[in-house]
Amino acid sequence: MATTATNTTCGVCTTGPRKYKCPLCRLPYCSTACYKVHKEVPCIPQSILGPSAPATSFATDGAPTISTSNASDEDDDIPLLTSEQLAVLSMSEKVKKALQDPATRNKIKAV
Repeated sequence: MATTATNTTCGVCTTGPRKYKCPLCRLPYCSTACYKVHKEVPCIPQSILGPSAPATSFATDGAPTISTSNASDEDDDIPLLTSEQLAVLSMSEKVKKALQDPATRNKIKAV
């Protein structure tokens, strides 16, 4: 199977190699400059578009994200939280309190 250019190049500038993906719409991008361009237009989350729909645009605060795609997707370059970040979250009183709320727990289950 041949790899297409859209699978290996930036979805914003179409010239640079893809290094990252929008956590919402999965559009690949290559740099901070492309991230900023993509961020200017709100994007449609991939969960709404469906797995075969093309990515459109981008909106995130730049925080580290956790991949929600299939673990066998070796093409997924989204950075995961570090062990230190996970440890801080597990000790956070705000997180513990939020997880006691049934509405929050239902939202997490939905994701």
